[in-house]
Amino acid sequence: AAAEAEALRRRLLEHARMRAAADWLAHQPQLGQTVFARGQPGGALAGRAGDITDLLRACLAALQVPPAQDADSQPRLPPLWTASEAIRLMRQRLAARDGATPLEDFLPPLAGTGPHHTLRHRAALASTLLAGLELARERVVSLAQEAPWAAIHVTGRTASSATTAEPAA
Repeated sequence: AAAEAEALRRRLLEHARMRAAADWLAHQPQLGQTVFARGQPGGALAGRAGDITDLLRACLAALQVPPAQDADSQPRLPPLWTASEAIRLMRQRLAARDGATPLEDFLPPLAGTGPHHTLRHRAALASTLLAGLELARERVVSLAQEAPWAAIHVTGRTASSATTAEPAA
């Protein structure tokens, strides 16, 4: 009985030492919770857990522009020549011309200076070409081009030639 009591006492002492060592380890700084390797940031802060979508939503909220400032931040486009204006001008100029006329003669007068001159010129040329194609579809004019990348010539059709002529090219 004395030997069993002594064995039980040793086990209880060993158990007490193990418990003390476990308590000491539990109170030590732990890697990934209170200490981080190589300066890596810790886990989620208390009450501030989130992922990348939460970060993006927060950034979007910070980047919202008030409607009053939104109009100021949009670039203002210069006034461009539209196809409807080109059709109207082409009809007016066709009445005063006979024979084939280069398409460039139907361009509107454009100022030679300004920061948007190239853009305005390209828009006017595109609108005038579109107006010519629309009038050719309506059989008001015929368009001719002798070679690829050559000048396009516009010929107005009279009422009698419009009924006998072939479709526009």
